[in-house]
Amino acid sequence: MPIPRFGAHIQGITRFNTYLGLAIIADLFGTDGIAIAAVIMAILVPSCNVIAVLALTTGSKVSIKQLFLPIIKNPLILSCIIGILLNLSPIGLPFGSGQLLKLLAAASLPLGLICIGAALQTSTLRKELKPLMTSTLLRLLAMPVLALLTAKLFSLPEFETALFVIFFAIPTAPTAYILTRQLNGDSQLMAGIITLQTVIAVVTLPFILTQIIH
Repeated sequence: MPIPRFGAHIQGITRFNTYLGLAIIADLFGTDGIAIAAVIMAILVPSCNVIAVLALTTGSKVSIKQLFLPIIKNPLILSCIIGILLNLSPIGLPFGSGQLLKLLAAASLPLGLICIGAALQTSTLRKELKPLMTSTLLRLLAMPVLALLTAKLFSLPEFETALFVIFFAIPTAPTAYILTRQLNGDSQLMAGIITLQTVIAVVTLPFILTQIIH
């Protein structure tokens, strides 16, 4: 498989829509769930970014800068660092900026999907239906099962297991499209993967949630 396509498929299987995951966890589990989700994200986000960069640059020389720059520039990681610093400082979120940030956060997911939709060509969905479906089923069905088995292997409590599985049951990250373009991957294929996974997750995600939440 050509490297540009390989990188797109790897991202489609391994990366996850963090905004959607946090929204689901906040709604179902509240602040307790968000606290644990932050720990999970601190491990998964850098790991998935490294895997994505390596997959998109396999066979070529990758500098330390190329490998870690997408991680350092990741808005989720930057926001976590800024949030930690504000939390440790006596400043907090001054001048009612918390409400403004909530509004901006609510708009980020639909704006990302609009950008992907604008870049998507319907011909890609028709021509690439089989590989798109393979990537989608692996992400939305096989990965949650693998996550559940991993959680059982390490004897994670039921609550933590549910949170862990949710991150592997949601569709891939819209930001995968941007990274794919930056590293000369197959951006059209990536846009198709993101779109199809987002649509099919409407069916698979509620089913998985009913299985892991009692």
